[in-house]
Amino acid sequence: MLALTALAWLFCGPLIFQYLDPNIANVPYYTVLTLSFQICFSIGWGNLPPTVQVSRLFTMPYAAIGVPLTFLTLSNFAKYLIHNEFTVDWMFLSNVLRHKVAIPEKRRKMPLFKSFNLLVWYQFIGVILFNTVFGEYGVINSWYFVWISAAMIGFGDIIPEPKNLFQAIIMCIYFGIGNTLMQTFFISMCYQFQRLHFVILKSYLFRVHYFFKKHFNE
Repeated sequence: MLALTALAWLFCGPLIFQYLDPNIANVPYYTVLTLSFQICFSIGWGNLPPTVQVSRLFTMPYAAIGVPLTFLTLSNFAKYLIHNEFTVDWMFLSNVLRHKVAIPEKRRKMPLFKSFNLLVWYQFIGVILFNTVFGEYGVINSWYFVWISAAMIGFGDIIPEPKNLFQAIIMCIYFGIGNTLMQTFFISMCYQFQRLHFVILKSYLFRVHYFFKKHFNE
């Protein structure tokens, strides 16, 4: 139900933008679909901005509902990519690992290598797609574009141009999966940094403190 709501929000957005903005009305629906995608995924390639006041006003509530709705939907899919009920919402809800009593530490580790491997395969597929189906961007440019788009950066220096509705939908699905994989990878890195700080570094500092305290007190 949540996924259907997010999809309806994404696919109805272009129709509203075309109704409100005369400049966007002249653009094909599948191109305007990328605008709704950019808003809901907070990427912002900047190739099709709203041009009139009413469409700009509509963009704000559309994003206010679409962004959390999209990430909540992605978080439900992300739980299948990582272990022990860690989901993408973990990054937004807490910066501290949630523990469960009586669960061994080794079962609470974030799947860093798994998420990294999936991300590598995702980028490899993207390089192929953006040099065959979606145009010929070159290996470096396509790799760079896939990375920054999945990471929700979107400088706007490289802009995808779908030729039909099928390509636009495939592009949205691809970057939606990429966003999920990227956030899973970031969460895994956060876990490793926390473990480095709270476990390894603090343990090392405690030993150093104990060493100096023992020798200087003597």
